[in-house]
Amino acid sequence: NGVAADAPGLRGALAVLRRRRRLSIMVGGAIALVFVLLAVFLPSRYRSTATILIEEPDIPPELVRSTITSFGDKRIETIYQRVMTGENLLAIMRDYELYPREQRTRPREQLLETMRDDLGMEIVSADVIDSTRGASVKATIAFKVWYEHRDPTKAFKVANTLTSLFLNENLRNRDRKSTRLNSSHLVISYAV
Repeated sequence: NGVAADAPGLRGALAVLRRRRRLSIMVGGAIALVFVLLAVFLPSRYRSTATILIEEPDIPPELVRSTITSFGDKRIETIYQRVMTGENLLAIMRDYELYPREQRTRPREQLLETMRDDLGMEIVSADVIDSTRGASVKATIAFKVWYEHRDPTKAFKVANTLTSLFLNENLRNRDRKSTRLNSSHLVISYAV
């Protein structure tokens, strides 16, 4: 069948496509049609993200314990557990009228699971120099909170509310502590 059919690589593939032009066009057109239909009929999803930066306390470096780098992770996890309670999430659903159809038909636990699937948190770490040892250590410098929804305004408002809950819980947590040595500050930075 000639050299083109036996040629390896791109030339061989092009020769097959030329011989099967009609089939190639039909398959390519069907694949393109599927992608166009998916783009048109799948609902849009918008993600609003807030980045919360962790600022170290204003204390002399010689007083900072070496455990302070792992302290941020534990503190964020504690705050996360306090913020993501069912009570808080149900209040957010009610305030922003989220999942109206589902609220009429699904039990509370399924609603909470749906909302938890649409939101998330990611810890942001970086290599920093520990001034006491002079070594590079991994430290938590920030964390991101996001919420996804079909309505971009609702996505933004819910992410904003979640961020406020994190900041308020951080303030309550700091007030509970008798020592301010390990207290760091959370500062918000939006990336919507």
